[in-house]
Amino acid sequence: MRILRVRQLALIAILLFVACQDEVIEENSIDEDMIAATALANDYLETVKGRFEDSDKAITVLKHKDGKLLFDTNTDDFKGYQEVVETSITAIVNPGDYIFWFAGGGLSEVDSIEFDEASEAYLGDLPEDFVPHKMWVIRVPLLTDQNQTSLKYDIVYVARENGIRVRLDPKITVGGQSDSGEEAVGEG
Repeated sequence: MRILRVRQLALIAILLFVACQDEVIEENSIDEDMIAATALANDYLETVKGRFEDSDKAITVLKHKDGKLLFDTNTDDFKGYQEVVETSITAIVNPGDYIFWFAGGGLSEVDSIEFDEASEAYLGDLPEDFVPHKMWVIRVPLLTDQNQTSLKYDIVYVARENGIRVRLDPKITVGGQSDSGEEAVGEG
């Protein structure tokens, strides 16, 4: 009888331990930077457009950790932060969508978002730094150029840990889904 109670208590202790672990994991999965970026984007769109739909904005949160620039976006099928590299597709957008970049944890600033000449000509405008060094925005034009499926740009940022200015050059896919970064590399 006593062995049974010890086993029951051990089982209860294990279940409590697992239950507590699940709560910790759930709390850590809340992305405060994405929440802040979404609120800023919504405020911006309400000011500019008067109203908006969730599907008309692509938000890319940038973070710096362990010497790497990481990104997560609300427009992709995979979740979690990934390293920004030359083949990275940081957003998938449609004509008329707004694109936002937010300087999250580990960054002291995003100094600029600079598109290459072809992408800038397509966009017809430059990204706006509407929250200085924290949040950038640009709108993809409503008129589409069927040949322009990838927008190349540079992110210039300063990491909090070392204060060094760094430039990286990912891409944005326009007008459809991209299965992988390899497709975008072949385009440009």
